[in-house]
Amino acid sequence: MKNNKLTIGQMAKLNKTTVPTLRLYERLGLLVPAYINPDNGYRYYDITQSVVFRAIQYNTNLTVSLKELQTVIEHHDYHLVKQIYENKLQDVKSEIKALTAKKHMLYKTINWLEHYRQMPPAGTFTLEFLQTEYVYTLPVTRDYFHEDFGSYVYGILKLTDQMDKDNIPYRYQYFTCMTMRREDYLNSQYTADRMGIYVDAPFEDYPHVSPQKGQMYVCTYLTDFNQLSSALDDLKTFCHSRNCTVSGDVICRLIGSLDIENFLHPSPFLRLQVPVLMDDAPALSSPFL
Repeated sequence: MKNNKLTIGQMAKLNKTTVPTLRLYERLGLLVPAYINPDNGYRYYDITQSVVFRAIQYNTNLTVSLKELQTVIEHHDYHLVKQIYENKLQDVKSEIKALTAKKHMLYKTINWLEHYRQMPPAGTFTLEFLQTEYVYTLPVTRDYFHEDFGSYVYGILKLTDQMDKDNIPYRYQYFTCMTMRREDYLNSQYTADRMGIYVDAPFEDYPHVSPQKGQMYVCTYLTDFNQLSSALDDLKTFCHSRNCTVSGDVICRLIGSLDIENFLHPSPFLRLQVPVLMDDAPALSSPFL
């Protein structure tokens, strides 16, 4: 260094950067050398220009682009600078919101995997209290209770298309169900009524989202769509034998969609559940309030 002047190499070393970076900043007009020797083209920076370099780095760390910095330098407008920073702040808030949602879904998925791993074997009957959940539902156009898993997957894909239009993210597409009206079930007319995807409480006021009431359910588990009709018969027999009154719509919930021993093999694990009342508790018309 001589008289506070730095060669481009010294400038790069002092500021822990590279010569190509300084040349780029020069081409963009962001950091032009204080002096260029007309005889040999050597570039010299004033040491105080390190402040400018650090300012550029500070702004790029805040995701301000070099093009935006060019605009700022061209206009020297305080309000423009302020607007750029406010826009970046909104971007960061959106990123934080998205990351928070991802963190929530990771926790939810980890908990669900542990829950799934400890599910009872197919054919088991249980009486369980299931918590209130929120479900995005639409009427079905096909009777999925008499179709295969592929048809069900197709229905879910179409349902997620509508969810996207209602601004509910795709991350919920793995928590799904279909329902059957209580009257159809009791009359042994096993026909699908609605198809749904479980979402979180913040979406409770969105279109087509309803709470699925927390209450007692008689449940049974199975691994084959072809067994749905016989499982519904068995579920009805079980309820009768335990003096349980079916009080709402039947729910067929997809607990898992992959073989737990072979993640490349689609394999549904289903829970059929019916809300029930015991003794003289008042009846409900549907699990959806």
